Amino acid sequence: MGFVNYHGPKKDQYSEAVSYAKIQQEQQTQETAEEDVRHWLKKLNQNSSLLDLRPEELLKLIVGRYKKETNLYIEITRSSAPGQLDNDRLWKDFSIDFVGRSLQSFRIDQSVRERTLQTFINRIFKITDCVDANDHFEYLKSNKRYKTYFTECFDPTWKGRQFYKYLRNECNASVGKLDDFYGKLAELKLTIDVLLFYMLNPKDAEWTKGEEEEITALLEIRDQKSTLGLLRKNLLQNPLYKVVDTNGDSEETKEIPEAFTRVEQPSVKSKLDKQKFKELIEKENITGFIEASRMLIQCDLPEDIEKNYKELIERMPVLEEAVNKFDDIYHADLETFYTYYAPETLSVTATFLNYLAGKPSEKILSDLKENVFLASKKLLQVVNDKIDEIYKFVTIEANAEARAVESVMSQNGHVDDAFNINGGRK
Repeated sequence: MGFVNYHGPKKDQYSEAVSYAKIQQEQQTQETAEEDVRHWLKKLNQNSSLLDLRPEELLKLIVGRYKKETNLYIEITRSSAPGQLDNDRLWKDFSIDFVGRSLQSFRIDQSVRERTLQTFINRIFKITDCVDANDHFEYLKSNKRYKTYFTECFDPTWKGRQFYKYLRNECNASVGKLDDFYGKLAELKLTIDVLLFYMLNPKDAEWTKGEEEEITALLEIRDQKSTLGLLRKNLLQNPLYKVVDTNGDSEETKEIPEAFTRVEQPSVKSKLDKQKFKELIEKENITGFIEASRMLIQCDLPEDIEKNYKELIERMPVLEEAVNKFDDIYHADLETFYTYYAPETLSVTATFLNYLAGKPSEKILSDLKENVFLASKKLLQVVNDKIDEIYKFVTIEANAEARAVESVMSQNGHVDDAFNINGGRK
């Protein structure tokens, strides 16, 4: 006579326990996420009552604020030189990127990211004559010119800031209007973030780090009353559409050189071994980026930039170790880091060193130094965020495994119920 195992085979029992433990772990982190977001809003001196609004109330608030920002943008750009830039296209692209960057901060499936952005395009912002969300994200990965356009123009934490330079340097808007525009833009960003938090139901509040960097950058741009540096109008052209030349005539987009964000190199060269440096960057791996960073530090960088690179040299090996160790558990998306942020940051720093050796005008040197500082700061932020992202996910998995082992052993009589992984005897 045999015995019936009412609990199922041990392998099935363990798998079910792991699944259940993961659900418990995710619920536990989600319970604390809202409180973390509330503290985050208070830290930014924002009203945390946004979290008390229902999604439909947040949506109504977003629609109203976006409409006001659109009207304010039209007023600001009205005085710009006619025919040189397509202000309507710039605003559409900015709006798409504004939400798209927020969505990139959340660890969600790409299909969810695309559907959410498409909802904003069609139903919330009601943008027409523009790229679809899935094409937008695909172009960001596969089209270098498209990626460069969006990053160099609209990301306030990156070195380009061409869109913001255009508003400050070319549009002749009053300081009061620009201050109002940027202040309300930060409010709109926060409101969208809270709505996305409720829509996407993330497992944690890690996404707030990148969003805080962006909001802080927007307010810094607002408070910088002087010009923001060199404006390159050729960057303010979406490569998917017809562009406008300086005479106001439309023409098809022309091929833009890969290094079109950089200015002509001076005749005097720095002591950097350019060939070796180029070979290291072209490897597009962390080991090569680390060695290239060491080469830059040996060339007498300014103190604030050198500090960023020293931290990068310390942190990039941590990222590499995490990727190699946990890739089978969690595969972090590092494509943009490998193909854009790291090589572009290193390259623009090398350009700066060449100019430093050539002793150019203070204006050129100041602009380049600011570009290098912002780029190296952004790269460090990306590295640290990816490390946190990997270890956060791995921690959730490890805790779930521990809970599962405890559950199975308890059911089989091997662990006293008075003991558990949450703190010993009750």
